[in-house]
Amino acid sequence: MGIRANKEVLRRLETPIKRLREKVERERTDRAVRRQALREYKTESEIMDAYGWGQITDDERRELLDGLEGDRIYVEEKPTVSSEALMVLEDFASRLRREIDSFQFDLLPTKEQDRILREREERLEKEKKRRQRKRICKTHNEKLPYCRQTTGYDCCKEYCACSCKYGD
Repeated sequence: MGIRANKEVLRRLETPIKRLREKVERERTDRAVRRQALREYKTESEIMDAYGWGQITDDERRELLDGLEGDRIYVEEKPTVSSEALMVLEDFASRLRREIDSFQFDLLPTKEQDRILREREERLEKEKKRRQRKRICKTHNEKLPYCRQTTGYDCCKEYCACSCKYGD
């Protein structure tokens, strides 16, 4: 009974989550446009003049002044109410999915559970070994960093471990 109920709740959460994702994306694009427009203010006096003429709000004035002082990106990291709500809903949906998986796993026979656990352990062990392998530059005989872009060696690009344009 718990599996069906959780699946029904997940199904009903799909629409609000989808709408919130769209709203958060619209907010991001609106912020990017607004941030681009606000980059025209280079000094504190320009910011204060724009605030005095009503071109920016008090919150924007404070953010711009903080940005000048702390060299931060304007409002990029600041979460909105919609993005917070989306995170809460996605977290709840994720917990429901894990609970469904747990219920389904508990319903399996013991031998099947053991087989799945062994496969999972083997997969984790392979992943651990893969991560531990050292990548050595054949020309310079040194361990390669995560990305070729942090070295100055062109010969290392074919051995880059990340997904940048120089990756495998």
